[in-house]
Amino acid sequence: VLAHAADITGQIQCRQTACVKCVKGFPVSRFYSRDSSFSVDCSDPEALAHVSGNRSWQQSGDVKIILSGVSMGATTVLLASGLDLPKNVVCIVADCGYSSAEAIIKKVAKDRRYPVKLCTPFLHLGAFIFGRFNLKKGSAVEAVRKSKVPTLIIHGTDASLVPSYMGVELYGNCASKKEFFGVEKAGHGLSYVVEQENYTNTVREFINKNLNKNSIS
Repeated sequence: VLAHAADITGQIQCRQTACVKCVKGFPVSRFYSRDSSFSVDCSDPEALAHVSGNRSWQQSGDVKIILSGVSMGATTVLLASGLDLPKNVVCIVADCGYSSAEAIIKKVAKDRRYPVKLCTPFLHLGAFIFGRFNLKKGSAVEAVRKSKVPTLIIHGTDASLVPSYMGVELYGNCASKKEFFGVEKAGHGLSYVVEQENYTNTVREFINKNLNKNSIS
């Protein structure tokens, strides 16, 4: 299952291609992190419902499931890691995910030179009114602390939109078996473009070693 960011871009297509090539013959289910009104919800409750509530997954115990995503999609699958996932979810691959909805919105506000402390109450109010979600509930850090699924966290060191320290924070808080793959000089979501061979080999090795293991650590 490949979780996109808010929009499909060339760099995300590269990332998805790399994942699919890692395991030949795997069917791919793709969904967007965008609701029907085109309001981007940084905590992705609908996407999480898709990930955790698909009954066909639970009924297909022999089918191995890999959750993977880029940017907001990465955060979506990491948020899902804290849920009661089907036992046939064997691993998670998260590329350039952010630590929480609140943290990334504050970071972007700071980048745009908005007074963050003054803006914070309005950010929460705006999220509730226009996005219909609670910024406090979109913490991937809190979710990975409850995770039991092996997780590979990927992050480019030059990622400016979602800085690399967020990937390090996610890795440090992850309670399950975990690996971290940092890519030097890679921008946001561009790790595969910068290190195609290393990226593909790292993802392939991580997935293959978890395919024949029980996903619950």
